[in-house]
Amino acid sequence: MIIYHLKSAIRYIRSNKITSALNIIGLSITFVIFIFLGSYLANESGMGKNLPDSKDIYRLQGQNGTSVSYKTIELLDAIPEVSTYTWLMDSWSMKQYFVSGTKTYAPGKVLYASKDFFKVFPYQAIVGNIQQALNSPNGIVLTQSMAEKIFGKQNPIGKSITFKSTAFGDFQYQVASVIKDLPQNDMLKFSCILPQSSLDKVDWYKRGRQQWGNCNYETFVVLKKGTSIEATDQKLTAAFKKAAPGWFSKDVKHLSLKSFSTLYYNNPFPEDVLAQNSLTNIRSIAILALILLLVGTVNFINLSTAQKEKKRKNIAISSINGASGTAINLQFIFESFLLVFISFIIAVALVALTYPLFNQLSGQSFSFLSILSIFISQKLWLIPIAIAALAGMIIATYFRAGQFHLISQNNVPGKATYAMYY
Repeated sequence: MIIYHLKSAIRYIRSNKITSALNIIGLSITFVIFIFLGSYLANESGMGKNLPDSKDIYRLQGQNGTSVSYKTIELLDAIPEVSTYTWLMDSWSMKQYFVSGTKTYAPGKVLYASKDFFKVFPYQAIVGNIQQALNSPNGIVLTQSMAEKIFGKQNPIGKSITFKSTAFGDFQYQVASVIKDLPQNDMLKFSCILPQSSLDKVDWYKRGRQQWGNCNYETFVVLKKGTSIEATDQKLTAAFKKAAPGWFSKDVKHLSLKSFSTLYYNNPFPEDVLAQNSLTNIRSIAILALILLLVGTVNFINLSTAQKEKKRKNIAISSINGASGTAINLQFIFESFLLVFISFIIAVALVALTYPLFNQLSGQSFSFLSILSIFISQKLWLIPIAIAALAGMIIATYFRAGQFHLISQNNVPGKATYAMYY
């Protein structure tokens, strides 16, 4: 029966080339847009969830901003509820680049981090001791793609590289570890990590670090299990008011810990080391995706019901030949599935060709394989199947709403008229 319905669907497409072509074009465009928007939304919904136990990470922040001073960070050592913490900052140089041999390389996003960075953010190392990588002021951690960009396929551990920046000058580093490339839903999105301790060589920076008002650091904390956030906030604020000068405590007012998992959508501070987005934007894109799917589905159904008489005759003939209502429904569903399948294959090919343009327009860095991975892992492929099944049932219901009767005319074989009664 399956083969019969499949052949019937193929015959229908061949006999209705223009209508089928319009349907395939419309659905292909709909699926291309849906694949892009669906992958984007699925990725956005999982931002920051690539790290194990990300729910246990919190950002230390004051009332007037996310960044805190080093003097404020030191207060964490006296809070017993704190398991570990790290502080980091962007490299905010106007111009910066790597030098290896005679070649220069754009560094991508550079972060300076304290030595316990990888205890708070447990990224997976490919080579090197990741837990000790930032203990030395001369160590540097690269992502896999950055390491291959500079050193090719050779083992980069222990190899020297110079980092030049207009803000801090020239520094010589040795590669201490290489980590896997960050997934698309990572919130830090860096290409290399430099040790904060290397900046102690810069006198003005080292002096500024001892000033309460020099708030340059994003600080992330891991709390011990069972810790009360509210009680810890109160302890931090009490310690801060006791230690900080009056003018600074009046400005900052209080300290608090904000869950890392909530920072992507609810971050009021645009100057941040973390990627961020507006929840309103995400909802708007989700509504747009649903509208496009709805429009594409309605257009598909309208075009499929365009040739009413031919479909009515086919149903009447099938009914007279003893076909059940279920069999007729399956005929329409198979036709829909075949059109949807062809459209989806074309859409995937178009996505492979146009994803660089999507990245350029959206500011993302998807690869074709990452889009397919998201589409499969998030079960978005169920949407085209649902469209095919729903459209097939609606079309079948539309054409079987009345009863069809075959009336012989003049008893001449092969001549018949079809009447429909409601």
